[in-house]
Amino acid sequence: MYRSPVFGLVSLIALILTLALTLGQTSRAQSLLADLDGKSVGSDLSVGPGKWAIGRLRNFPAGYECTIRIQNTQSILFLMLDEEQLKLFPKVSEPLLLARVANGLEAKMRIAQEGDYYLLFWNKENAETVKLRFTATVQAP
Repeated sequence: MYRSPVFGLVSLIALILTLALTLGQTSRAQSLLADLDGKSVGSDLSVGPGKWAIGRLRNFPAGYECTIRIQNTQSILFLMLDEEQLKLFPKVSEPLLLARVANGLEAKMRIAQEGDYYLLFWNKENAETVKLRFTATVQAP
């Protein structure tokens, strides 16, 4: 499974938040959540024929919005999944978002439950490598 290192920023912030909550430092945790507002991660990807690339948004806070922007010129299947749906891949029954993206996409969604969420880019039907650029931006409620 491919995991992009670009999600390190969100993962690091989520880890700090988890530790702060565990240690009972709720005011520090609230401050860290406020710092998440407007933060973005992104990457350029190349996904070979029949392959997929995946990134994780670890411990995404409940009630926050996530804006996904994809820039591409070749068709690719994009799925946003929670952990349960990822375990079912490729037989996903209830993705949070499923779209065939050929000329870019911008989607905004509010995350109802805290947890890990996955951005999956699947080059299911192309005979050539698909190149794309994506960003994920966190916005406070």
